[in-house]
Amino acid sequence: MKQYSQLVPLVISKLLPFGAKYTQAVQTDDWEVSSKLCRIFSDLGEAYMPFVEQGSAEAMSICNTLFECAAHPDPEVNTMTFNFWASLAQALLTSTDKEQKIPPFTPYFLKLQAVLLTHMMLPDKFETWKEDHQEEIKNYRRYNLADTFRAATSIVGIEVTLTSLYDNLSRAAANYQQSNDWRPLECTLYAVRSVARAVDCTLDLPVLPKILDVVMAVPHVNLVEYTAVLIAGRYADWLRTHPTLLPQLLNFAISKLENAEVASAAALSFRNLCDGCSATMRQYQEPLFQVYDRSNKLNLDFLDHAEIITGLSIVISGLPAESLQPALERMCLPLVEQIHHWATAAPQQQQAEQQKERRFAAQPPPPPPPQGPEACAALGTALKKLSIIFRRVAADEIKASCYAVFEKIWPMLDQVIQQYIGSELVLKKACCAVREAVITCGAAALPLLVPLLQRCCWAVAAGQHHAPLRVVSSLVRAFHGERNTASVFLGALSELAKTATGLVRRSEDFALHPALVRHFFVLCQRCVFEFPTLFLKSGPALIVPLLRWSLLGLSIQEREASKALLGFHTDVFRAVKETGMQDDLERTLRSADAVDPTTGMVAVPLGVMLVQGWLLCVAGWQPYGCIPLVRDALSSALAAAPSLALELSASALAGFSLLPNEADAPAKTVLLQALRAPDAMANAGRGPLLRALEDFCRACRHSGSSTPESSAGSPSPQ
Repeated sequence: MKQYSQLVPLVISKLLPFGAKYTQAVQTDDWEVSSKLCRIFSDLGEAYMPFVEQGSAEAMSICNTLFECAAHPDPEVNTMTFNFWASLAQALLTSTDKEQKIPPFTPYFLKLQAVLLTHMMLPDKFETWKEDHQEEIKNYRRYNLADTFRAATSIVGIEVTLTSLYDNLSRAAANYQQSNDWRPLECTLYAVRSVARAVDCTLDLPVLPKILDVVMAVPHVNLVEYTAVLIAGRYADWLRTHPTLLPQLLNFAISKLENAEVASAAALSFRNLCDGCSATMRQYQEPLFQVYDRSNKLNLDFLDHAEIITGLSIVISGLPAESLQPALERMCLPLVEQIHHWATAAPQQQQAEQQKERRFAAQPPPPPPPQGPEACAALGTALKKLSIIFRRVAADEIKASCYAVFEKIWPMLDQVIQQYIGSELVLKKACCAVREAVITCGAAALPLLVPLLQRCCWAVAAGQHHAPLRVVSSLVRAFHGERNTASVFLGALSELAKTATGLVRRSEDFALHPALVRHFFVLCQRCVFEFPTLFLKSGPALIVPLLRWSLLGLSIQEREASKALLGFHTDVFRAVKETGMQDDLERTLRSADAVDPTTGMVAVPLGVMLVQGWLLCVAGWQPYGCIPLVRDALSSALAAAPSLALELSASALAGFSLLPNEADAPAKTVLLQALRAPDAMANAGRGPLLRALEDFCRACRHSGSSTPESSAGSPSPQ
């Protein structure tokens, strides 16, 4: 640009005369010409932005022309200019001499704000439009107009913008009294809402309370009230330091909960006010609970009720410990009553201990839930709300109070899990509530560790579902640092492993239970990370069966399950390196009781089968995206035991049978050389190992026998 700076004004002077043609095209409704010229002018302004921000006469001519383009009534045309205005605002604000550069452009951004305000006005009879057409207009306002209006505000200044908007609000309110046209009022309110994040909380802004007074006095038009009530929550950060109007705005938002068309906005504003002004809102604890109690009786959508629960949970999180427990119990009480109703309404089911001991494969499918689908849905909703409470009530100093509440609720949740073991919805929501409570209570919930683990092990066996596994993972994360918990967790993992291997016996079974496989290996990863020494010392009792069983699942096509499975392999070798247990690893990998995943017959060392399983993933058992995961596994093996890993890799490659063509054979050699390279264990970027695996992948898949179906019958590696 600097090299050809003298030519820029010449180029601009040749193009700007087309502005008259643009004006003529707009006047004659020639959309094609006006849109193409607008595109040219916009590209011109963006391309020569360093020249435009200098503020020369030619630059101002570009701004004039693009302002006319921005005023075009068609959104497809005027949106072409918005990137120019946003880029210009950014260039001016980041300039080293912005104090000198900004003033000449301020009048243009002021005029742009007026034009954008006109575009923000909803079309006539908008409320009668089809939903998809309404959504197009909303997206236009949300992602184009509002963003550009904020960019203009950054140049004009927030105080000047709010003053101008207040004048517009006053005129629009007076106009509504005469014409009943609510659209100018609504679009101005929308602009007020869009600049909320630009307001400095430390500024007094005398005009803002006047605007908020107008907001609380809007007419009873659904779309106007919807926009107005969102403003109350959007300015929560400013209200935190200027709480004078907080009670009135809170009452304004609460009063709209009974209007079904505005309830979602009211609930969101309630949550934002509680979040932004939580310290001040604690003095209104009793009125907030009244709102919560009343919302339980209103016909609100779940998401709206969730916003109210979240807001109140945030407020009570800041209470002292002696006040938190009664407040938390009061929040949980309506939900506990609902859950208790459905739990006690169901007939008691026999929970014989022999079910817990029976092998998974021999068990019948879970029994149907004792109540119908509607009851399960109601119970699931109550459990989900309980989860939100424990998720949002979070502070280190209140863990004991949270546990005191959870301890009272746990027997009821335990009963729900037992009676609704056949309902996937209820089981998932109940486990989610337990998991959130455990995460919130932390180490304070240690007394419940054994009962929780016992129930989770039973639920996995009886319900054939992955949700209890997530609870166990949360328990490991919460209690791994406590004394004498490692052996308890590894005992539970052994029992869960027996259950999982009893259900998933063949490679085909992995595809039937991808979520269970995924979360089981995520749990294994968590145990390896938290208890590496005990896990690796388990030897034939745990780690060998898990590695052998995982080989059967390497062909699973579910991405997250495959990622967890290969990640488990990687974490095992990383744990070996960190603990220095190479001797235990060598004994494990040289054990010759593993089963070939391709034939199920030939017994070869487990380590060879493990490496060959990774190569089969690259060869076609897994999508192309698995290559980095296999690279990670190989790198971690090389880092943990270099000589052993090379020996096993050489044996695996020597017997690999998916490269029948001699022309493809060098792929093996290149891969083995990459494994022997000094940087093979670095596991970073696109190193030689990753490139060698990619070449190996292409060679195998090019051979035509790389799919799981075709490789299942291939010759076994010797």
